[in-house]
Amino acid sequence: MIERRRFERTPIEVLKNLAPRVYFPNDPTPYSVDNLSFTGLFIKTQPNHRKGEVLDIELEIPAIGRIPMSIQVVHVDPTEKKGIGVEILEIPEGFKKIWAHYVKACHILLEAKEEYQKLKT
Repeated sequence: MIERRRFERTPIEVLKNLAPRVYFPNDPTPYSVDNLSFTGLFIKTQPNHRKGEVLDIELEIPAIGRIPMSIQVVHVDPTEKKGIGVEILEIPEGFKKIWAHYVKACHILLEAKEEYQKLKT
């Protein structure tokens, strides 16, 4: 499969206590994020969304707060992973820098964790 992503994805499950939660309109259920990049997310949810569907969501970052964003569904995974791959279409101007810092911090923390694990082996 050809990799078409412009930004590296960070598998967020290894940083569980920092993992964001997604809230869909009119649904109080928090949904977990499997991985993220500056331009996209994989959200673990029932695959009842359609490819091409545009949604407005709120992404809650622990210890920071909620960031509103518009997303478009680019992949629906009905298998055991169950979820949707989305492209971030828009983040309000004041929140873009916060999102960028968070994504960068997750990537750096993952690298730190990998380096630490190398020392323990």
